[in-house]
Amino acid sequence: MRQRLILILAALLCGAVFISSSAGAQQQTPTPAAPQEAPAAETETAPAQSEPPAQAEPEPQQQAPSRAADQFERPHDADQLPKRIAEIIERLDKVEETLTRENLSNGQLDRLRQSLDESLGELGQLIQEIQPRLQAINSQLEKLGDPPGEGEPAEPQAIAAERASLQAQANRLQSTVKAAEASQVRANQLNERVQNRRRDLFTSQLFERTTTPLSLSLWQRAAAENETAQRRFRLLLEDSARGLENNETLYAILFFGVVIFALLQAGCWIGIKKFRDWESEAPPPFWQRASSGAWVIILRALPIMATAGALYGMLAAADLLVPRMEEIVRAAAIALITVAIVSALSTTILAPNRPQWRILPVNDAGAKRVNRLVLAIAAVFGIDKVVSTINEVLYMPLATTIAQTSATNVLFAVLLGAVLMTRMGTEDSEQDGHLNWLRLLRIPGYALVLTILLATAAGYVAFGRFLAAQVVITGSILIVVYLMLVWVNAVGDRIRSGQTDARRMPALPSDNRRRDQIALVLTLALKALIFVVAFPIILLQWGFDWKDLTGWAEKAFFGFQVGGLNISVATLVGALLVFIVAYGLARVLLSWLDNQVMEPAGLSGGVRDSVRTGLGYVGFIAAVLVAASYAGLDFSNLAIVAGALSVGIGFGLQSIVNNFVSGLILLAERPIKVGDWVVVGQDQGFVRKISVRSTEIETFDRANVVVPNSVLISEKVQNWTLHNNVGRISIDVGVSYASDPEHVKDILLEVAREHPQILTHPEPYVWFSDFGNSSLDFRLFCYALNITRQLGIQTDLRIAIMKRFREEGIEIPFPQSDVHFRDLDWLKTALAEQMARIREERAGEGEAPVDGSPYPQATSPEAKS
Repeated sequence: MRQRLILILAALLCGAVFISSSAGAQQQTPTPAAPQEAPAAETETAPAQSEPPAQAEPEPQQQAPSRAADQFERPHDADQLPKRIAEIIERLDKVEETLTRENLSNGQLDRLRQSLDESLGELGQLIQEIQPRLQAINSQLEKLGDPPGEGEPAEPQAIAAERASLQAQANRLQSTVKAAEASQVRANQLNERVQNRRRDLFTSQLFERTTTPLSLSLWQRAAAENETAQRRFRLLLEDSARGLENNETLYAILFFGVVIFALLQAGCWIGIKKFRDWESEAPPPFWQRASSGAWVIILRALPIMATAGALYGMLAAADLLVPRMEEIVRAAAIALITVAIVSALSTTILAPNRPQWRILPVNDAGAKRVNRLVLAIAAVFGIDKVVSTINEVLYMPLATTIAQTSATNVLFAVLLGAVLMTRMGTEDSEQDGHLNWLRLLRIPGYALVLTILLATAAGYVAFGRFLAAQVVITGSILIVVYLMLVWVNAVGDRIRSGQTDARRMPALPSDNRRRDQIALVLTLALKALIFVVAFPIILLQWGFDWKDLTGWAEKAFFGFQVGGLNISVATLVGALLVFIVAYGLARVLLSWLDNQVMEPAGLSGGVRDSVRTGLGYVGFIAAVLVAASYAGLDFSNLAIVAGALSVGIGFGLQSIVNNFVSGLILLAERPIKVGDWVVVGQDQGFVRKISVRSTEIETFDRANVVVPNSVLISEKVQNWTLHNNVGRISIDVGVSYASDPEHVKDILLEVAREHPQILTHPEPYVWFSDFGNSSLDFRLFCYALNITRQLGIQTDLRIAIMKRFREEGIEIPFPQSDVHFRDLDWLKTALAEQMARIREERAGEGEAPVDGSPYPQATSPEAKS
């Protein structure tokens, strides 16, 4: 049901827009009659009527289509080309003459620039038409060759006449091309002068000084002229109301507007409720608030925006508004749309009534206060827009306009200062620093408030009004940019966490690193796109126009000179795309060759890897050459580059080139391959990658060892799997001397033959290696089918041998040693003599040993007494 309602609303909106646009296309734009304007307007238009060049400007524009039609209807005559150049030069002369006048308006400057653009287009088309003819004539002259010199036989007169005719045509065409190119340079210079005049006019209007609002006489004149202003506005209302009495079309349009607003309001309310549907008690995550915020802003602003636009379009299409009232209604529609957008932005970001959906971490009181103040600023901007339009179309007295603009500037500055003085931070936001950027904005904010007040007080009312308007317009644009950046960051965080919608992003990898890379590339691309779109929109609000921006973009995109080098962003982007496409085709071809040719052919993995690596280098170099050719790189300078490289190789690049050449030798000779088990010095492991400069070896401890390719070529390398994976395994076994050697040999051979990874040919064999100190030593030799599984096979064999020995009662002895002491009579005699000597010493001291002990016994004091 909701989807059907939304579809119906969208169909009604599209129908209204279509009706308005088609009716507006059929209606001719009304032009105000000159006699009805105020005397001030008459004094402005009087000088323009007295100057004939201004009236002659539209004539070339009307003749241009006929000349273009003639170019397609009949063949070009060489005699007509100078006339066309002369007409364009005459038009440029008129433009240059017009630029010498003072007090040119924006409309006049726009017409001059349009004339210059048309002239530049015609000149470019003319040069494109002449160039093929000139090349064809030069080719014919080359075929005819040079005229015969002195002493050479004369050529036929027909050939000489043909050469002279072709040379004359070439000279005329060449002179025409030079004249067209010179006119192009002149037109570009005049265009630059027009742009400078536009910027000067904008600056002069912006910094025009009027009567200061601190003057009491200004307000007295405004009060005295208030009755005149009211009378003019009342007359306009009466004039507009005469044609609207009992007008059924007006009632139908108003009814249709009410229906549109009601339907859109209901549908948008349902949509907002859907986006704000959150059943959990915990607040929604930040990505949820940010991602839904953009849709909620659109849904909140859409009813008023669509209704205001549709009403104005239908009223204008039905021709129900007089010209002056149409301008006022258009200003009112723009004001309503601006207020709706600002209100939607403020309500969604601050969420004064639903703190859980608040995007900025501000407190409740601050959010409600700032939201009210922002809505008041938007309302002041909208009212000022309508009132300023009324003053402009009704030619209100100057004192009334200055007083109204000054009051608006002061009120706006007060409201902006109140916003800046509001304390919005919470304890959490102050601790984690989320609002640091808002605190930094307070300093330029206070400076802006002070500038508006001082400029208004000094009489620069237009400058103060411009700054106040830019706070609303540019501020709204920056807020939208901030919301889009927040949304992009939320999308990136969601991709990194893996919490994506499977229907929208079903192919996201499970690896965290890969998801981080995808999120990084996606967020950077989206942020760059946001800035690229927002930057020119902001420049348009600060006095620039589309011609300036498109001119800069054209110079940057299609080429500009830096010294003798022409740098073109378009060429660089095109070369990059050509490289991507060429390298992608090379990779596709390589994949097809690997899967459809080499794999069915039964080539080993090492051979296939070497072929893939070599062809990958060839494809990369070919893609680079194709992209360089597209970019216009001059390959004649490669000799100089090669000479410089040879010097660099001789000095600092020798090791790099040595490793590169060694890598090519490894790929061609293939002493090692990817997957081989190699031993290089003290490191051993499996070869994982062979690149241009080095080879990557993964050890058994999962450590990666990067070995320069020159080391693998010049030093000793042990490769266990060079030709195949068969390898010999040896196991040392020791048994007790009581064991039967023949029986031990049979057991070892049986165990080896029973293992599935041991080959029967060559057969296993046992070597009785030695009579050990505590055991009979045997060594079992057998050949494994896959030597890379050596450790597992040895473990299996040792376990099987241990089980069989226990079953057969064969002992694996521990290391043991027997120590025998011989001829110890001298030690006994020495000990007896020592004991006798000790007894004699103790007897001389009066201490008799007890029980034959040579050591004195302790005697208590009672025994001595």
